[in-house]
Amino acid sequence: MKYTERNIGVPDIKAEYKVGTATSFLVGYKFSNLRADVEIFSHTNDFKEAKNIDTGEIFTDVTVKSSASTILISGYYDFRIRKSKLTPYIGVGFGSTNFEYVMDVPFQPDFINDDEKVSSVAITGGLDYAINKKFSIGGAYRLINYADAKLKDRFDNEITINTDISSAFIFSAKYRF
Repeated sequence: MKYTERNIGVPDIKAEYKVGTATSFLVGYKFSNLRADVEIFSHTNDFKEAKNIDTGEIFTDVTVKSSASTILISGYYDFRIRKSKLTPYIGVGFGSTNFEYVMDVPFQPDFINDDEKVSSVAITGGLDYAINKKFSIGGAYRLINYADAKLKDRFDNEITINTDISSAFIFSAKYRF
């Protein structure tokens, strides 16, 4: 994520993160090779470091916490393979994400402590393995792009938080009723 605002005397900052954790729950409906679902997922990112975008200087006294909660409506196409327990698939989803963002800078705790809802788009590709007719396990890879968040700092200045495309490995267990 990048924090960028040149009008308030704080350098442009790029916050870098380690891999965070995510949880997800979804329900869906399958008809033929197509299926649709509604998914609720959230993730937090573990803060690694903050850098000045212009100079590369690392700020040791800046901390950032961010989390995102998303409602995603997705459609998938399953590629059936005759007499195989494997089913590859691809899908696209559209949703709404609520970002919560807290940035502490020297002598200004809660410099940013705000949240905003933004749109999100996801592309997912994966592979399921049928244990039996009702139960399968699988893995997938997802790319998700979030719109820029417009937040307010403690002085009521508008701050733009740009998010790079996020990616996730997904491990799933599916039960069909």
